[in-house]
Amino acid sequence: MINYKLTDNNLKLLAFLKMGFNNNEISFLLNISLAAVKKSIQRLKLKLDLSPKDSLRAFLFNI
Repeated sequence: MINYKLTDNNLKLLAFLKMGFNNNEISFLLNISLAAVKKSIQRLKLKLDLSPKDSLRAFLFNI
């Protein structure tokens, strides 16, 4: 199911996570701070209806 609430930046972040990049690598590639990557992941969890305890990476590898 496609979530139309996801922005292009959300999709970029999800793609990097799916490719196995860690947060430090993602922050370098997107030219944003490590804190911004972590906050983006938190916001993505909300958009995808995942609980704060759920792993976004595990979710991605199961789809």
